[in-house]
Amino acid sequence: MTDKIKTGCAGLDEVLYGGIPTNTISVIMGAPGTGKTILAEQIAFRNATVNAPALYLTTMSEPLEKFIVHGQRYRFFDQEKVGTSVFYEDLGLMLREQGIEKLPEIVADMLAARRARFVFIDSFKALNELVEQPQRRNLIFDLATVLSTYDCTSFLIGEYADAMMTELPEFAIADVVIQMLKL
Repeated sequence: MTDKIKTGCAGLDEVLYGGIPTNTISVIMGAPGTGKTILAEQIAFRNATVNAPALYLTTMSEPLEKFIVHGQRYRFFDQEKVGTSVFYEDLGLMLREQGIEKLPEIVADMLAARRARFVFIDSFKALNELVEQPQRRNLIFDLATVLSTYDCTSFLIGEYADAMMTELPEFAIADVVIQMLKL
């Protein structure tokens, strides 16, 4: 039986038969304002410990500071975990400085340095605009290889439309896809 991590949402955990399988790659998708980031941060804070830290990587959709300030409004947010078991990093800045082709290497270095068991890239979709079409599949495959090599559960968060699921390579590497809808 595969170990699972809880999302912090009882109904979602029930639908997922106990949670998200460990050591998988999940895509959390939906339109802006559907709660993707809230769910992702809730999963991070729910599961991160000093011995199993979470690495939350922001890209080019919102400034890093905004993630932290907005997250503080929710009950799951634990300020004492920030910097001890939940680590926020600005991946977008690193990619602007080093180039998108360094994505797998940068993520591997951060995973090794933080010993992260959970990694979140928010917004992953924003990175698609930095990659030319022919290289996109190779880059995504290389990132999936890195994520699968480490003992970590990964989440790629993005503002994806339904049609993108058959077009973008991140869906080909995903083990779980969670679509958030506006009510």
